[in-house]
Amino acid sequence: MTRTIERTAYGGMRTVTLETESLSVDVLPDKGADIVAVRPRDSENILFEAPHNWQSLDGPYRPSTYDGTAWMDHYPGGWQDCLPLAGVGGSAQGATYGLHGETPFMGWDIEFPNQPSAVAALDCFVELVRYPVRVKRRMELQGSEIRIEWDVENESECSLPVVWLQHIAFGEPLLSPESVIELPESLVTVDNEPQGESELIPGEQFKWPVSTDGVDLSAISGPNSRIHDLSYIHTLSDGTYTVKNPSADLAVTVAFDTDVFDSLWCWRSYGGYTDSPFFGREYVLGLEPATGWPAANIPESQGEDGTGTLLTLGPKETLSTWLTLDVSSPSN
Repeated sequence: MTRTIERTAYGGMRTVTLETESLSVDVLPDKGADIVAVRPRDSENILFEAPHNWQSLDGPYRPSTYDGTAWMDHYPGGWQDCLPLAGVGGSAQGATYGLHGETPFMGWDIEFPNQPSAVAALDCFVELVRYPVRVKRRMELQGSEIRIEWDVENESECSLPVVWLQHIAFGEPLLSPESVIELPESLVTVDNEPQGESELIPGEQFKWPVSTDGVDLSAISGPNSRIHDLSYIHTLSDGTYTVKNPSADLAVTVAFDTDVFDSLWCWRSYGGYTDSPFFGREYVLGLEPATGWPAANIPESQGEDGTGTLLTLGPKETLSTWLTLDVSSPSN
């Protein structure tokens, strides 16, 4: 049995809840179509819930500006679709953005498509303001799996540089000192700019999961370890990862299209974000499929003189891709 409910929650925001017998998902259409909760049956939300007094958007449109303030003021945790220039701020063809672009700061239109009775579904649509891009996102919930399909359309006659990020952030009860990350063969490059306290060396590169100093990234530290860092997992042999917590009998597997999302941004913040607005109150792991890396000085840092990972959307081109998230019990 499935159902879709439209209600008011999260500080008075319009909320759409999709449910199956195994899973429920909360979406905020008026705040970037953020996915703010994924709740397995008989468990709590596995996504990160931001600890500060974040605010709903004041009006239908509030693009990011020159820093991270706008992002953090309105960041509930969870999972954001970040277009057209995700990262710490960038400018392309006269469009300037702060942290994580434009789509998280917009209201999205929604429709409820007809689906078989075993599937709960939601279509979300948005047209950007500063970029000639239109996005359609279909989410289908069946059993314990979320499947999302996107069409991203360039409506102009110009080629457009794009940095697209799925800002997926996990929290307790999925995270604990017993939790582990399973990833295919890949390389890790640590961001050049330290985020906070970390055992990783800025700019170092190593094979997943052990750093040059013996730090095992597959092991998740506790909430009081005061770690805060950012790295990029790339040259992936396969587009799948799993975060597993045996003590909570929880596992989450994310699979994605590596023809589009060719890397993962790995954000570890285990009580180490000591500045505003978290002040060390967060316990969060972001494993975020992205079209390129790094996050700073975009789009130039991802261009030909950088990592060569920049995605370009051609004139009138429509880019289609997909991602799945499945929740399971390791003991089964």
